[in-house]
Amino acid sequence: MFKISKTIKAAAMVAACLVSFSCNKEVVTELKLSDSVANFDAAASSKNITVKSNVDWTATSDAAWLTVTKTDGTLSLSASANDSFDSRNATVTVKAKELTETVKVTQLGMAPAIAVSPETVEVDAGCGSYKVQVTSNAEWEYTFDEEACDWIAITLDKELEGYNANLWIDVNENFYLEARSVVITVTEKKGGNSKTITVSQAASAPSHFTDSLALVAMYNASNGAKWAKDNWDLTKPINEWPKVTVNEAGRVTKINLGTKTITEGAWEIPAEIGTLTELTELVLGTNMVTGEFPEFLYELKNIVKLNLPTNTISGSFSSKIANWTKLDEFSLLNNVDFGGAIPAEIGECESLRLLNLNGTSVSGAIPVELAKCQKLQFFMCFKTKLSGELPDIWDKFPDLRTIQLYQCEGLTGNLPESLGRLKSTFTTVSLQMYGCNFTGNIPESFSELPAGAKQLRLQGNKLSGVIPAAVQAHANWTKWEPEKYLFPQQEGYGLTIE
Repeated sequence: MFKISKTIKAAAMVAACLVSFSCNKEVVTELKLSDSVANFDAAASSKNITVKSNVDWTATSDAAWLTVTKTDGTLSLSASANDSFDSRNATVTVKAKELTETVKVTQLGMAPAIAVSPETVEVDAGCGSYKVQVTSNAEWEYTFDEEACDWIAITLDKELEGYNANLWIDVNENFYLEARSVVITVTEKKGGNSKTITVSQAASAPSHFTDSLALVAMYNASNGAKWAKDNWDLTKPINEWPKVTVNEAGRVTKINLGTKTITEGAWEIPAEIGTLTELTELVLGTNMVTGEFPEFLYELKNIVKLNLPTNTISGSFSSKIANWTKLDEFSLLNNVDFGGAIPAEIGECESLRLLNLNGTSVSGAIPVELAKCQKLQFFMCFKTKLSGELPDIWDKFPDLRTIQLYQCEGLTGNLPESLGRLKSTFTTVSLQMYGCNFTGNIPESFSELPAGAKQLRLQGNKLSGVIPAAVQAHANWTKWEPEKYLFPQQEGYGLTIE
């Protein structure tokens, strides 16, 4: 019994010592954060940071825009939206007894932004007012080239919230034949970001106003103040100008300067003449017109009479001659530098009555498509560079009365039978094809030439053989004066009769 008691007493003493040691040991506080830095965009948002601690902890923010929330081992940071353009900073302090940790927080300022709607404004030629909404989070301004663009005016409507506003764009009527546009630049002042608004206005339709501009352009191009006669007074309405005709709508229908109105200074027809869409007659004979034949004249789809003789016009035909479906009379007489082929598209000029290319340099073969010009009465191409054989189409024209193809050395081959079958009922019909290089004999069909065929001139070719008796029996045989206008051929060739 005694021994056991000593053992128990010793154990008790050991336990007491252990308890005394444990009670006297100091507890160490722990505090750790998963992040010490937090970055936010300008928009309102939250971020979580994990907090590890073996004791209770607290968190505080030194900025009103950043709130902190403690949930178990998580610290939640919530930043409100930054409505300024400057960034801002805050510090969150976390404490656990004597320990302190901090989180450095930065929030970016909002980015300056601007937008316009719509970005393009397309309008017709008339006047009008158009709205463009500008949305921005910063102060802004608009600019455009006011000196170069006097056809728009802008007013600002600031009734919208914040920096948002409406631009009202007032557009004047476009009286001109060219479309126009202007770029308006809207720029926010803080960051310099910009957007553009493009205003495009359609061209005007041709009108009395644009016709008057075309005439003024012609007057200026030809130095109208020095015309020899019939000068235009630009202070008066165009319907009072000599040699200009307008219709009831004030549109120009005829310009006929006659001859030698312009005697000082070569000039080119200005492009504005091509905008005279109601023009039916343009006559500028012997008026010092120069330059290439204007392409824009093919756009005159109502043209009936186009006469430009005895000038110095160069160039050649375009296939756009097909546009002249109403053309009755066309003359380039004595424009020696005008050349090239007569295009097949001339067949589309079905109203053509007179074609005068005498004294030009047109070349190549006469197109068979000419036969489609059923109203043709005068075909005049003497002293040109036409070549090859004549097409056999001459009986296709009900009223053909004059053929002038003399002194065209490039024309060869036999005279076509259709030449003798002209159907013209005119009292004067003339066939002049002398001084070329036609071969063979006069076709027997020439005996069928109409009674009005008073002139038949074939001298100076390479014709040979006995003239058919039926041709000699024609009622106009003696009027043709065969000894003078038929028999004499080039050396080595000749016609005879029996």
